Amino acid sequence: MISRFPIYFRQSSQSLFNSWLENSTHPSEAGLHELRVLLKKIRYCQHFLSWVYGKSALGKLPEHTRLIFHESGMIRELQIMRKWLIGEKKDLLREMKCNPDIVENQLLQFQKILLEYQADVSKGIKKAELLAEKTHPILSDQYWQQLNSNLKKQCKKIEKKDWHEMRKLIKKWIYALNALQDVKQPSKPLVHAIQKLEKNIGDWHEYWMIGIRLEEKEPGDTESLHFRTQFALAKTRIQEQMEEHEKNCVKGNGNNASERKVPENSNSIANETA
Repeated sequence: MISRFPIYFRQSSQSLFNSWLENSTHPSEAGLHELRVLLKKIRYCQHFLSWVYGKSALGKLPEHTRLIFHESGMIRELQIMRKWLIGEKKDLLREMKCNPDIVENQLLQFQKILLEYQADVSKGIKKAELLAEKTHPILSDQYWQQLNSNLKKQCKKIEKKDWHEMRKLIKKWIYALNALQDVKQPSKPLVHAIQKLEKNIGDWHEYWMIGIRLEEKEPGDTESLHFRTQFALAKTRIQEQMEEHEKNCVKGNGNNASERKVPENSNSIANETA
């Protein structure tokens, strides 16, 4: 029996290193986003291998990929903030520290980090590939079934503060489909509903992140009138957008719905992911 997981692992690893090399020489906004997507896939593989062999089996690889993911995430947030401010025509790039010069400098620093950790990550992934090759196919099925069970439980009742963690669980659930061996694939409508749920939460989370960054820069009375005006307009607008996207991805659950909202489609997902 040919196991699907080692194939998925090799393909994801190769794509990751191609993106890694591209970002370490010619970084771009699109390239950074692609790198983060591929890091998520590799981190799913790491979670699975750690589930099978224990956390120590992968050495420092999880630590290194987590660091790269974190550092790239900080730059990604600056890019999202800059894009939003420009799109909304808010003159706050300098105050929010996301003007082109700052972002470019962050990318240059990130290039150095990629080069510094490239050899260690390559070595770690080669070691992980050996584990992937010897992993019994049935374990891929069992891992997905555990993710499926956890997702089913979360979909039944989840608060807004848990949305981001739920999105990460959904990501693993989706990636794990690529390694299913004998377990029947879930229906296409169900997969589509879960992918839509993940995207809705992701869109909302971007606006939430912008809102958090704005709150951290609350201007004082000594700030210029222009800055305070632009900031007030930005804060009002982001609140409107957060509420708009919240309505797109949630539905109320009785009284005090704002405290007990669950993602749209989550009830049907809970019933179908059996």
